Amino acid sequence: MNNILRIGEYPSLGTMPYFYPLRHVFNEANWYFIPGSPADLDHALEQGEADVALASPLALVSSPRDYLIFPELGYSSRRHVRDILLFSDMLLDDMDEMTVSIQDGAATASTMIQIILSQYPQYQNQFIIGWGNADAYVLSGDSALRERFLARYSYVYDMGDLWRHYTGKAMIYYLWVVRKDALKKKKGQIMLFHRLLKQGLEISRADWDRLSALIEGYEWLKKSAITQLWSQVEYDLQPIHFEGLHRFYEDCVELEYFEEVPELEYFEHE
Repeated sequence: MNNILRIGEYPSLGTMPYFYPLRHVFNEANWYFIPGSPADLDHALEQGEADVALASPLALVSSPRDYLIFPELGYSSRRHVRDILLFSDMLLDDMDEMTVSIQDGAATASTMIQIILSQYPQYQNQFIIGWGNADAYVLSGDSALRERFLARYSYVYDMGDLWRHYTGKAMIYYLWVVRKDALKKKKGQIMLFHRLLKQGLEISRADWDRLSALIEGYEWLKKSAITQLWSQVEYDLQPIHFEGLHRFYEDCVELEYFEEVPELEYFEHE
């Protein structure tokens, strides 16, 4: 397996600007893609089943010294994120003590809604996993986009907007994470992957309309909605995004989700 680079892939419309070029433009023979939810990819990294992955920030919590992150690439926003959403027939102001359903596998979204409701308005909510009997539902990725398209709920809250409202911060929802032991064994492959990842993003960004015409499976969405999502997501990470991520970690520690803020280490490319 030393000649195979195992890449954790979160398949969603929002991540298409990364993965469409990787799969259809470059498509290196020694790349092996591992599709999964963010929680699945966090687990794959932890178990050494993936060498590099677009994973949630929570992947770095248990053993941060095992990983490096690509410092300039990720999935973030300063306000609207558009594909991580809270759905309800109730106003947010009325959600105290209500039951909130959180999507299985949506690691970042699940933790964010618990932080937002318990830390800021200091609500006492019950959280359940899966599409159960609840008063509000948190969905991410394509599930969130489809539910918004169906328009079955009176109120839709963008989690990026809620995070900005309560913290004044941007947020990083997914990071490109590489295992240190994989870098030692496959340095050349990971260097190439990093370079092609950046090139692929630039190819996508050069013509959103062209990319929207190439992808399949999203005929139910207007092209304008697709390109609006891609234009809104900030794939280039800046210090302001890491400030928001640090706040996220601090809130997790305060709520005793884990003991300390992980110290991030960064991938250095040639």
